[in-house]
Amino acid sequence: MLTLEQLLEQTAVKTDEFLKPKEGKKENLPQDWKPENALTNARMVSFPFRGQNVPFAEVHVHYAKDKNKKVIAVFLCLKKMEGKDCPMCDFGWSEYNAAKAANIKDDTFKRFLPSKEYVSLIIERETEELDFQTVGYPVLKCFKFPNKVKDAIELLLKDPDYEDITHLIKGTDIKINFNKEAASSGNLSLTIQAARTSSPIFNKRFADANTDFETFREVYTKMLENKCDPFGRFDKLDENGIFEVLKKMRDETSDREEVEVNASETSNVSEEAKMAALQKELAQA
Repeated sequence: MLTLEQLLEQTAVKTDEFLKPKEGKKENLPQDWKPENALTNARMVSFPFRGQNVPFAEVHVHYAKDKNKKVIAVFLCLKKMEGKDCPMCDFGWSEYNAAKAANIKDDTFKRFLPSKEYVSLIIERETEELDFQTVGYPVLKCFKFPNKVKDAIELLLKDPDYEDITHLIKGTDIKINFNKEAASSGNLSLTIQAARTSSPIFNKRFADANTDFETFREVYTKMLENKCDPFGRFDKLDENGIFEVLKKMRDETSDREEVEVNASETSNVSEEAKMAALQKELAQA
Protein backbone atom coordinates (compact mmCIF):
# COMPACT_ATOMS: atom_id res chain seq x y z
CA MET A 1 0.00 0.00 0.00
CA LEU A 2 1.33 3.42 -0.94
CA THR A 3 2.68 5.73 1.73
CA LEU A 4 2.34 9.52 1.49
CA GLU A 5 6.00 9.83 0.50
CA GLN A 6 5.57 7.27 -2.31
CA LEU A 7 2.47 9.05 -3.63
CA LEU A 8 4.28 12.38 -3.62
CA GLU A 9 7.16 10.83 -5.53
CA GLN A 10 4.87 9.21 -8.10
CA THR A 11 2.95 12.41 -8.82
CA ALA A 12 5.80 14.93 -8.71
CA VAL A 13 6.77 16.84 -11.84
CA LYS A 14 10.55 16.65 -12.32
CA THR A 15 10.87 20.24 -13.51
CA ASP A 16 14.46 19.93 -14.76
CA GLU A 17 13.50 16.99 -16.97
CA PHE A 18 10.19 18.51 -18.08
CA LEU A 19 11.81 21.84 -19.02
CA LYS A 20 14.69 20.20 -20.87
CA PRO A 21 14.88 21.64 -24.44
CA LYS A 22 13.11 19.44 -26.97
CA GLU A 23 15.19 17.82 -29.69
CA GLY A 24 14.51 19.53 -32.99
CA LYS A 25 11.11 20.83 -33.89
CA LYS A 26 9.72 17.79 -34.17
CA GLU A 27 -18.21 20.07 -29.73
CA ASN A 28 -16.66 20.12 -26.11
CA LEU A 29 -16.82 17.15 -23.81
CA PRO A 30 -18.72 17.72 -20.55
CA GLN A 31 -15.54 18.24 -18.54
CA ASP A 32 -13.74 20.44 -21.05
CA TRP A 33 -13.30 23.79 -19.39
CA LYS A 34 -13.33 27.32 -20.75
CA PRO A 35 -13.05 30.41 -18.56
CA GLU A 36 -16.24 32.41 -18.18
CA ASN A 37 -15.34 34.67 -15.27
CA ALA A 38 -12.75 37.43 -15.28
CA LEU A 39 -10.79 35.55 -12.60
CA THR A 40 -10.69 31.83 -11.84
CA ASN A 41 -8.67 30.24 -9.06
CA ALA A 42 -7.46 26.80 -10.10
CA ARG A 43 -4.97 24.06 -9.28
CA MET A 44 -3.06 22.29 -12.02
CA VAL A 45 -2.77 18.52 -11.52
CA SER A 46 0.08 16.50 -13.01
CA PHE A 47 -0.63 13.54 -15.30
CA PRO A 48 1.53 11.01 -17.18
CA PHE A 49 2.50 11.87 -20.75
CA ARG A 50 5.28 10.25 -22.78
CA GLY A 51 6.90 8.59 -19.81
CA GLN A 52 6.93 11.45 -17.32
CA ASN A 53 4.58 13.40 -15.08
CA VAL A 54 3.74 16.74 -16.66
CA PRO A 55 1.77 19.84 -15.65
CA PHE A 56 0.62 20.16 -19.27
CA ALA A 57 1.06 18.38 -22.60
CA GLU A 58 2.04 19.90 -25.92
CA VAL A 59 -0.22 18.68 -28.72
CA HIS A 60 -0.20 19.25 -32.46
CA VAL A 61 -3.74 19.33 -33.77
CA HIS A 62 -5.30 19.32 -37.21
CA TYR A 63 -8.51 21.35 -37.41
CA ALA A 64 -9.76 20.08 -40.75
CA LYS A 65 -12.13 22.56 -42.39
CA ASP A 66 -13.88 22.66 -45.71
CA LYS A 67 -13.53 25.74 -47.90
CA ASN A 68 -16.47 27.30 -46.08
CA LYS A 69 -14.38 27.07 -42.88
CA LYS A 70 -16.71 24.51 -41.32
CA VAL A 71 -14.82 22.12 -39.01
CA ILE A 72 -15.29 18.56 -40.19
CA ALA A 73 -12.66 16.80 -38.04
CA VAL A 74 -10.27 17.53 -35.17
CA PHE A 75 -7.42 15.05 -34.72
CA LEU A 76 -3.85 14.76 -33.49
CA CYS A 77 -1.09 14.96 -36.10
CA LEU A 78 0.36 11.50 -36.72
CA LYS A 79 3.74 12.94 -37.72
CA LYS A 80 4.21 15.30 -34.77
CA MET A 81 2.65 13.10 -32.10
CA GLU A 82 3.60 9.57 -33.18
CA GLY A 83 6.39 9.99 -35.74
CA LYS A 84 4.27 8.36 -38.43
CA ASP A 85 3.39 9.53 -41.93
CA CYS A 86 0.59 12.10 -41.83
CA PRO A 87 -1.29 12.44 -45.14
CA MET A 88 -2.64 15.83 -44.06
CA CYS A 89 0.83 17.27 -43.45
CA ASP A 90 2.23 15.65 -46.59
CA PHE A 91 -0.52 17.16 -48.68
CA GLY A 92 -0.08 20.60 -47.14
CA TRP A 93 3.64 20.67 -47.80
CA SER A 94 3.19 19.34 -51.32
CA GLU A 95 0.81 22.27 -51.95
CA TYR A 96 3.39 24.66 -50.51
CA ASN A 97 6.17 23.26 -52.69
CA ALA A 98 3.99 23.40 -55.79
CA ALA A 99 3.12 27.06 -55.15
CA LYS A 100 6.75 27.89 -54.43
CA ALA A 101 7.92 26.18 -57.63
CA ALA A 102 5.36 28.20 -59.60
CA ASN A 103 6.43 31.40 -57.80
CA ILE A 104 2.89 31.86 -56.48
CA LYS A 105 2.14 33.39 -53.07
CA ASP A 106 -0.63 31.22 -51.69
CA ASP A 107 -1.25 30.49 -48.01
CA THR A 108 -4.04 27.96 -48.52
CA PHE A 109 -1.57 25.16 -47.76
CA LYS A 110 -1.67 26.24 -44.09
CA ARG A 111 -5.16 24.82 -43.60
CA PHE A 112 -3.64 21.35 -44.01
CA LEU A 113 -0.96 21.86 -41.34
CA PRO A 114 -1.37 21.31 -37.58
CA SER A 115 -1.59 23.99 -34.93
CA LYS A 116 0.25 23.72 -31.62
CA GLU A 117 -1.60 24.05 -28.35
CA TYR A 118 -1.36 22.87 -24.77
CA VAL A 119 -3.69 20.99 -22.46
CA SER A 120 -3.67 20.52 -18.70
CA LEU A 121 -5.87 19.13 -15.94
CA ILE A 122 -7.21 21.57 -13.36
CA ILE A 123 -9.32 21.71 -10.23
CA GLU A 124 -11.57 24.74 -10.29
CA ARG A 125 -11.49 26.11 -6.75
CA GLU A 126 -14.87 27.82 -7.03
CA THR A 127 -16.61 24.47 -7.59
CA GLU A 128 -14.37 22.28 -5.41
CA GLU A 129 -16.63 22.32 -2.34
CA LEU A 130 -19.74 21.50 -4.39
CA ASP A 131 -17.83 18.68 -6.09
CA PHE A 132 -16.90 17.17 -2.72
CA GLN A 133 -20.50 17.41 -1.54
CA THR A 134 -21.96 15.80 -4.68
CA VAL A 135 -19.40 13.21 -5.86
CA GLY A 136 -16.84 13.09 -3.04
CA TYR A 137 -13.83 14.46 -4.95
CA PRO A 138 -12.90 17.50 -7.08
CA VAL A 139 -13.83 17.08 -10.74
CA LEU A 140 -10.73 17.31 -12.92
CA LYS A 141 -11.35 19.43 -16.01
CA CYS A 142 -9.38 19.80 -19.24
CA PHE A 143 -7.97 23.27 -19.83
CA LYS A 144 -6.67 24.15 -23.31
CA PHE A 145 -4.42 27.18 -23.75
CA PRO A 146 -2.04 28.83 -26.27
CA ASN A 147 1.71 29.24 -26.34
CA LYS A 148 1.93 32.52 -24.38
CA VAL A 149 0.10 30.98 -21.43
CA LYS A 150 2.43 27.98 -21.61
CA ASP A 151 5.40 30.36 -21.41
CA ALA A 152 3.99 31.94 -18.24
CA ILE A 153 3.53 28.51 -16.62
CA GLU A 154 7.08 27.51 -17.54
CA LEU A 155 8.38 30.66 -15.83
CA LEU A 156 6.69 29.49 -12.63
CA LEU A 157 8.25 26.03 -12.98
CA LYS A 158 11.69 27.64 -13.37
CA ASP A 159 11.17 29.96 -10.39
CA PRO A 160 12.78 28.45 -7.25
CA ASP A 161 9.99 30.01 -5.19
CA TYR A 162 7.45 27.79 -6.98
CA GLU A 163 9.00 24.97 -9.09
CA ASP A 164 6.52 22.07 -9.11
CA ILE A 165 3.26 24.01 -8.82
CA THR A 166 1.33 20.72 -9.01
CA HIS A 167 2.93 19.25 -5.87
CA LEU A 168 0.21 17.60 -3.77
CA ILE A 169 1.29 19.26 -0.52
CA LYS A 170 3.55 22.22 -1.38
CA GLY A 171 2.13 23.21 -4.75
CA THR A 172 0.69 26.57 -5.76
CA ASP A 173 -2.69 27.55 -7.15
CA ILE A 174 -2.88 29.68 -10.27
CA LYS A 175 -5.12 32.61 -11.10
CA ILE A 176 -6.53 32.46 -14.63
CA ASN A 177 -7.43 35.93 -15.87
CA PHE A 178 -9.87 36.04 -18.77
CA ASN A 179 -10.58 39.14 -20.86
CA LYS A 180 -13.78 38.78 -22.88
CA GLU A 181 -13.16 41.93 -24.90
CA ALA A 182 -9.71 40.75 -25.92
CA ALA A 183 -11.14 37.34 -26.85
CA SER A 184 -13.83 38.90 -29.07
CA SER A 185 -11.21 40.99 -30.89
CA GLY A 186 -8.88 38.05 -31.47
CA ASN A 187 -6.17 39.19 -29.02
CA LEU A 188 -4.61 37.25 -26.14
CA SER A 189 -7.48 36.78 -23.70
CA LEU A 190 -5.82 34.58 -21.05
CA THR A 191 -3.07 35.40 -18.59
CA ILE A 192 -1.75 33.32 -15.69
CA GLN A 193 -0.26 34.26 -12.35
CA ALA A 194 0.59 32.26 -9.24
CA ALA A 195 -1.06 32.58 -5.87
CA ARG A 196 1.07 34.25 -3.20
CA THR A 197 1.40 31.21 -0.97
CA SER A 198 1.63 27.45 -1.43
CA SER A 199 -1.23 25.14 -0.49
CA PRO A 200 -2.19 21.44 -0.62
CA ILE A 201 -4.10 20.11 -3.60
CA PHE A 202 -7.35 19.62 -1.62
CA ASN A 203 -9.15 21.81 0.86
CA LYS A 204 -8.04 20.37 4.23
CA ARG A 205 -11.65 20.29 5.44
CA PHE A 206 -12.29 17.46 2.98
CA ALA A 207 -8.98 15.62 2.68
CA ASP A 208 -5.82 16.28 4.68
CA ALA A 209 -2.80 14.15 3.80
CA ASN A 210 -1.09 14.84 7.11
CA THR A 211 -3.97 13.92 9.44
CA ASP A 212 -5.84 11.29 7.40
CA PHE A 213 -3.77 9.94 4.56
CA GLU A 214 -6.17 7.06 3.82
CA THR A 215 -8.99 9.49 3.00
CA PHE A 216 -6.60 11.70 1.05
CA ARG A 217 -5.40 8.77 -1.06
CA GLU A 218 -8.96 7.57 -1.67
CA VAL A 219 -10.07 11.02 -2.83
CA TYR A 220 -7.01 11.39 -5.06
CA THR A 221 -7.55 7.95 -6.60
CA LYS A 222 -11.23 8.56 -7.33
CA MET A 223 -10.43 11.95 -8.82
CA LEU A 224 -7.95 10.44 -11.28
CA GLU A 225 -10.23 7.54 -12.14
CA ASN A 226 -12.91 10.02 -13.22
CA LYS A 227 -10.68 12.68 -14.73
CA CYS A 228 -11.34 14.42 -18.01
CA ASP A 229 -9.32 12.74 -20.78
CA PRO A 230 -6.89 15.44 -22.05
CA PHE A 231 -7.04 13.85 -25.48
CA GLY A 232 -10.68 12.75 -25.49
CA ARG A 233 -11.92 15.56 -27.70
CA PHE A 234 -9.86 14.43 -30.69
CA ASP A 235 -11.14 12.15 -33.45
CA LYS A 236 -9.21 8.86 -33.59
CA LEU A 237 -7.96 8.73 -37.18
CA ASP A 238 -5.40 6.52 -38.87
CA GLU A 239 -3.89 7.25 -42.30
CA ASN A 240 -6.94 5.94 -44.16
CA GLY A 241 -9.24 8.04 -42.00
CA ILE A 242 -7.17 11.13 -42.71
CA PHE A 243 -7.38 10.45 -46.44
CA GLU A 244 -11.17 10.40 -46.09
CA VAL A 245 -11.07 13.76 -44.32
CA LEU A 246 -8.89 15.18 -47.07
CA LYS A 247 -11.51 14.18 -49.62
CA LYS A 248 -14.12 16.14 -47.67
CA MET A 249 -11.98 19.27 -47.50
CA ARG A 250 -13.21 20.46 -50.87
CA ASP A 251 -16.33 22.30 -51.93
CA GLU A 252 -19.30 20.55 -53.46
CA THR A 253 -18.72 20.60 -57.24
CA SER A 254 -20.81 19.85 -60.28
CA ASP A 255 -18.54 16.93 -61.14
CA ARG A 256 -18.69 15.47 -57.62
CA GLU A 257 -19.64 11.99 -58.81
CA GLU A 258 -16.74 11.88 -61.21
CA VAL A 259 -14.37 13.02 -58.49
CA GLU A 260 -15.69 10.33 -56.13
CA VAL A 261 -15.05 7.68 -58.76
CA ASN A 262 -11.50 8.94 -59.30
CA ALA A 263 -10.88 8.99 -55.56
CA SER A 264 -12.23 5.48 -55.01
CA GLU A 265 -9.80 4.13 -57.58
CA THR A 266 -6.93 4.99 -55.23
CA SER A 267 -8.00 2.51 -52.54
CA ASN A 268 -5.72 -0.27 -53.77
CA VAL A 269 -2.74 1.80 -54.92
CA SER A 270 0.28 3.32 -53.21
CA GLU A 271 0.22 6.24 -50.79
CA GLU A 272 2.05 8.35 -53.40
CA ALA A 273 -0.66 7.63 -55.94
CA LYS A 274 -3.34 8.48 -53.38
CA MET A 275 -1.65 11.81 -52.72
CA ALA A 276 -1.43 12.60 -56.42
CA ALA A 277 -5.12 11.79 -56.85
CA LEU A 278 -6.03 14.00 -53.90
CA GLN A 279 -3.96 16.87 -55.28
CA LYS A 280 -5.84 16.66 -58.55
CA GLU A 281 -9.16 16.30 -56.74
CA LEU A 282 -8.69 19.32 -54.47
CA ALA A 283 -7.36 21.42 -57.32
CA GLN A 284 -10.63 20.84 -59.19
CA ALA A 285 -12.78 21.84 -56.19
